[in-house]
Amino acid sequence: MWVPKKDGTKRLVVDYRKLNTLTKKDRYPLPLATELRDRLGGATIFTKMDLRNGYHLIRMKEGEEWKTAFKTRYGLYEYQVMPFGLTNAPATFMRLMNNVLSPYLDTCCICYLDDILVYSNNESQHIKDVSSILESLAKADLLCKPSKCEFHVKETEFLGFTVSNQGLKMSKDKVKAVLEWKQPTTIKEVQSFLGFVNFYRRFIKGYSGITTPLTTLTRKDQGSFEWTAKAQESFETLKQAVAEEPILLTFDPEKQIIVETDSSDFAIGAVLSQPGQNEKYQPIAFYSRKLSPAELNYEIYDKELLAIVDAFREWRVYLEGSKYTVQVSDGQKPWPITIFKISYVKGSENARADALSRKPEYQENKSYESYAIFKKEGESLVYNAPQLAATHILEDNHLRIKIQSHYDKDATAIRIRKTIEPGFTIENETIYFHGKVYIPSQMTKEFVTEQHGLPAHGHQGIARTFARIREISYFPRMRTIVEEVVGNCDTCIRNKSSRHAPYGQLQTPDMPSQPWKSITWDFVVKLPLSKDPTTGIEYDAILNVVDRLTKFAYMIPFKETWDAEQLAYVFLRGIVSIHGVPDEIISDRDKLFTSKFWTTLLALMGIKRKLSTSFHPQTDGQTERTNQTMEAYLRCYVNYRQDNWVELLPMAQFAYNTSETETTKITPARANFGFNPQAYKIPIPQEVNAESAIVQVEQLKDLQEQLALDLRFISSRTAAYYNTKRSMEPTLKEGDKVYLLRRNIETKRPSNKLDHRKLGPFKIDKVIGTVNYRLKLPDTMNIHPVFHISLLEPAPPGAPNAPFTEIEPVNPNAIYDVETILDCKYVRGKNQVFDQMVRLPTFRKHMGTQEGPQLP
Repeated sequence: MWVPKKDGTKRLVVDYRKLNTLTKKDRYPLPLATELRDRLGGATIFTKMDLRNGYHLIRMKEGEEWKTAFKTRYGLYEYQVMPFGLTNAPATFMRLMNNVLSPYLDTCCICYLDDILVYSNNESQHIKDVSSILESLAKADLLCKPSKCEFHVKETEFLGFTVSNQGLKMSKDKVKAVLEWKQPTTIKEVQSFLGFVNFYRRFIKGYSGITTPLTTLTRKDQGSFEWTAKAQESFETLKQAVAEEPILLTFDPEKQIIVETDSSDFAIGAVLSQPGQNEKYQPIAFYSRKLSPAELNYEIYDKELLAIVDAFREWRVYLEGSKYTVQVSDGQKPWPITIFKISYVKGSENARADALSRKPEYQENKSYESYAIFKKEGESLVYNAPQLAATHILEDNHLRIKIQSHYDKDATAIRIRKTIEPGFTIENETIYFHGKVYIPSQMTKEFVTEQHGLPAHGHQGIARTFARIREISYFPRMRTIVEEVVGNCDTCIRNKSSRHAPYGQLQTPDMPSQPWKSITWDFVVKLPLSKDPTTGIEYDAILNVVDRLTKFAYMIPFKETWDAEQLAYVFLRGIVSIHGVPDEIISDRDKLFTSKFWTTLLALMGIKRKLSTSFHPQTDGQTERTNQTMEAYLRCYVNYRQDNWVELLPMAQFAYNTSETETTKITPARANFGFNPQAYKIPIPQEVNAESAIVQVEQLKDLQEQLALDLRFISSRTAAYYNTKRSMEPTLKEGDKVYLLRRNIETKRPSNKLDHRKLGPFKIDKVIGTVNYRLKLPDTMNIHPVFHISLLEPAPPGAPNAPFTEIEPVNPNAIYDVETILDCKYVRGKNQVFDQMVRLPTFRKHMGTQEGPQLP
C-alpha cells in the first residue's frame, strides 16, 4: 500500500510482519528525544538537515535480497536497498549515522535517524560546524534533500517541537490541530484526543488535574458514554492551554536550579526552573499528580516531603550531580542535606507550585475518612479501628498467662513497663499496642504456629494468616515470621498442592546415529478379546515397538497372560530377525520388562535396558504418542462389539508408518526404507541398473544422517520450550528429606479427596543422574523407590519423619472373624480362585482388608 508523506508524495509500504517475527533482533539503541532536546541549551542558531531517501542509501546484503520480495498485480519484486518496514532497519540506520557523525554528536549536532540538527552559539562557529558535517555526509555518500533542509535559522521544528534561542515551543501544526479538534463523541475519540495532547503535557501547568474529567470518561466502569459539562470545560481548558503556546527553557547544567514544590490536602505539584535571558527564573517543566488514598493520611510535613521526593524522581537526570534549591511552602523547616538547599517561601509567593497542588479538579466529592488511621476528636487523636482487642487470646487463660510470663524476658516489654511509650497501654498486666496484644519476641513463632493451626483459622496461606495475626496482635517482623512459619508448616506441605511449575528440566537422551540402534516399546492393555482370523488366537493387548531415529513402528498383538519367555519370542521374531539386535531399549517398569528372565536375556544379548522412574511416563514419551495415534485409528474403524481390532492392526501400522511426522516432515517408512510404500496400487516393475542402485543407497544414507541431525535440533528446541513451563530443580543431596507427591499412589484411606497430597517426608538414599532420586521408603509401600524430581518437594529444615503407616499389614497365617464381605471377583490364571474383600471388626475404621484365596 501507499502512505502519504508530509510533502504530498507517497511512500510504498510492504507488510513484513511475518519476516520480522523470524528475524533475530538488532538491539542497537535509538536516542531518547528528551535527551536530544536537552543538548540545545545555550544555542542561538540552528541548521536542520534531512537525508534524501535515507533508508534507500543502504545496500541490501548480496544474496539476501530475496527476503524482501513482494508481489503486485504487475509481477514479483525485491528490494536491492534497505526498505521501510524491516524490524532491524532503524537500528541499522542509526548505527550508520552515529558512525558518520560521531566526532560532532552532542557537541554541535544531534541526530535521530535521518533528522540532523546542527546548533551553535554564534554565526562564525556555526558555519564551520555545518561545513564539517556536510563534508562527513558527503564522504559517506549520504545526500541531503534541499527542500527539507533549513540553514542558519533562529527557529526551526525538530522532532515535534519548535526549538529556538528562547527555548522549546509546541509545533504550530500541532497547535492548529488541537484548536480545530472537534468535540469527541465516543470513548475512542476521547482517547485519541488525550493521546495527542499528552505529547505536550510538560508544557501544560496542572495537566493531570485538567484532564481528570476526560480520563474519567475512558474508564470501563463508567457505563455508557456521556459528555458532561465538566468534560466540556476540561476540553476547552486544554485547548486554551495549548493556544497560549508556552515557552519552556532548555536545561542548562551550568545554571542555578530551583525546584518549587507544594502540597495540599489532595494533591502535590512541582516546577523546575532556571534563570532565563533576563536572569528571571523561567520554567523548564511542570509536574503534578493526585494523592492516593493512603497518602491522604500523611501529615502536612510528610506531604511536603513527598512532593520533594516525587520531583526528585521525575527530574533525577537534571538534579543528580548538581547543586540546587528546593522551595517549599507552609513553613517546612530545612533538613541538613548538603547537595541541595531547602528554603521556606510563603504560599502566596510560591504561586506556581501552590496552584498545581490546589486545583479543584483533584478534589472529588467523596469522604476519605475510612482511609484515615486516626480520627480527630476534640484536641486528641483517637485510633480508628475496630476494638477487637484479640478477645479470644484473653479468653485463653493458658495463652494469656504464657504471654505475660515471657514479658519478663522481652526487652521491649521491660522498657514499656517502666515508661509507657506512645501507642502502648497496659491492662491487667497485658501490654497492648493500639488495642492489639503485644507478643514477646521469644514466643512469636510459637504464637503464629498455634494461631495458624487453629481449626477456626484452617491452616490458611501466608496472606490470610498474616491478616488474622495482624488483627489481633502486634510484634516486630510479623510478615517475615508468618512467611517462615507457614512456609515450613508440615501439615500445609503434605495436604496442599504446590503452586510452582513442576521441577525438572527436560533431559533428552542421545540421538542414535543409525536406525534400530535405540528402540522404545510399551503395552496397550485392557482391550476386549479379539480373534486373529488366520490363527484363531484371541488377543487382549498390543505391543508397540518404535525406532527412535526413523519413528518406524511395529504394532504387534499380544496377550496379557503371556510371560517373559513369550515376550522374548515375539521380540526375536518380529524385531531382531528383521533389524538385528539394538543397543538399548527404553520402556516403563512393566512386570515383564523387569522380570529376571528378561533381565538375564538382555544382559546375554548385550542390550542396555533403560527403565523409566516411578510414575513418570515422559521417559518414553515417543511410544506414548504412538499409542495415542494407534488408539485413535482403531476407534474410527472398530465394530460395535470392538472385537475386530486385530484385523485392523496391520492397516493401522501401515497408515502410521506412511504418514508424515510433525517433527521431521517425512514418513517413518521413507526414513527407514528410503521410499514410501504405495497404498492400494501395485507398483510397475522398472529396470534398475547398478549405478542407480548405488545412488539410491547413498541417498538413503544421506537421508538418515540428515534425519539424525534434524532430530537433534528438534530435540534441543523441544527441551527449550518444555523448560519454559518448568522450574529449575532444587539442589538435593543424599540425606536430604523430601515429600513424595501422592499423584499415582493409592493408600488404604477411605476417600482420595481427603487424603494427603504428599507423603513423607522421606530421606534421599541415592542421587541418580541429574533429576532422579532413590528414596528410603517403608517396606509396606512396595513400589520402585526411584522418582523423577517433578514428583518430589523439598522438605523444610526440621521437618518431622514420615508418619506411621495408617494400616498395619494383615498376618496371612492368622485367623480372623469376618464381619462383612464387601466385594469379590473371579481371578483368571493357573490357579483360578475367587478373591474377596472383607471387613474385620478390628479394622472397622478402614475400608477393608483383602483376603484370598478363599471360596474355591
